[in-house]
Amino acid sequence: DTPDKVLEKKELNQILNQALSRLPLEQRQVFIMREKIGLSFKEIAELLNCSINTALGRMHYAIQNLRKYLNPYLVTFQDSYY
Repeated sequence: DTPDKVLEKKELNQILNQALSRLPLEQRQVFIMREKIGLSFKEIAELLNCSINTALGRMHYAIQNLRKYLNPYLVTFQDSYY
């Protein structure tokens, strides 16, 4: 990676971490377990002592909220390449 790409990835990671910190705890837990750790929804449900449908629902809302939080950054990011 070029220095510009490394810096860009670092900035995007910081933005994502800020957005994750805004999620309710339950949504953040499921998102991190699924996307960063790679657990299945069955494993997540067992660890959090909830149903698979609850884990799926929390992930759904986490993604919805992340889209909402990240949308201004994505629009700016896309505009800088056109």
